[in-house]
Amino acid sequence: MTKIRYGAIKSNFNGSRIITIGNFDGVHKGHQSILNYCVKTAVKLNLTSTLITFEPHPRTFFQVAPKQTSLQGLRDKATEVSVLGIDEILIVPFDRKLAEIHAKEFITNILVTFLNMKIIVVGKDFRFGKNRAGNIDLIKHLEKSLDFSLHMISDFIVDNQRISSSLLRKYAKKGDLGKVLKIRGTNLIIRGRVIHGKKLGAKLGFPTLNIKVPSNLCFSGIFIVKLTTINSSMLKTPIWGIASLGKRPTVETKGKLLLEVFLLDYDGDKYGSLVTIEFITKMRDEKKFNTVLDMKKQMTQDEQFTRKFIKING
Repeated sequence: MTKIRYGAIKSNFNGSRIITIGNFDGVHKGHQSILNYCVKTAVKLNLTSTLITFEPHPRTFFQVAPKQTSLQGLRDKATEVSVLGIDEILIVPFDRKLAEIHAKEFITNILVTFLNMKIIVVGKDFRFGKNRAGNIDLIKHLEKSLDFSLHMISDFIVDNQRISSSLLRKYAKKGDLGKVLKIRGTNLIIRGRVIHGKKLGAKLGFPTLNIKVPSNLCFSGIFIVKLTTINSSMLKTPIWGIASLGKRPTVETKGKLLLEVFLLDYDGDKYGSLVTIEFITKMRDEKKFNTVLDMKKQMTQDEQFTRKFIKING
């Protein structure tokens, strides 16, 4: 079972480690390849396989424009990483103190001294340390004297393209979930707890599960989805639905990003439950309607389209 630790790395950890470092947003096939290598090598050499990721993203901390967006929150990322068998995830707060650590000090004190790193697994463009001054050349220079080794990973290619989190976000933002599926190997998923809403959907004949989501998600719109788990229990038969991921411009002027899911042919009460929503295809962008009645007419059309889609693809 994966151990998840949150906090600064300030003291010695037990055991020797194979470590990879990164944001791992979207946990695409390239990330999966890295993590699989770490897990297999850890078993072979009796090491602890470790992923170090930072929260918030350094770009967010430094307020670099444009704003850093994401495909998933920490919960979803940690869940998908854990499934691959990694031993531990270290979620390290990115703050001013960490930002000021020089690259050599980061390797020497944090990775080698505190974590007893024996292997580091990163890509050729890996940068780290104050002002992002650390690179592969520095790692190569230090590995012999500090008694660790570097495993440099190759680019992962899909359809003649080097895949990356930024490419994945680009396709998700465009609503091309087919490309997202190809790069990830699975559909996009959001897990969250069902909260109380304003009950407008129920009044219109479309009761919804309301789920909080990270405010910086890179995609939005109206989607055909499936409810696949409730409180970590996999449903024997997933429940189809229609999801609105957006800010509800017809009824709110300063709405926060919210996921609202209308489940077809289902009226169970799931308040407080932790649910998993799998995104199958995007139907359309979110739209501001002139009246709530106009919005209801569109919702009816969306339901009709979804039922036809399920007949063909379900």
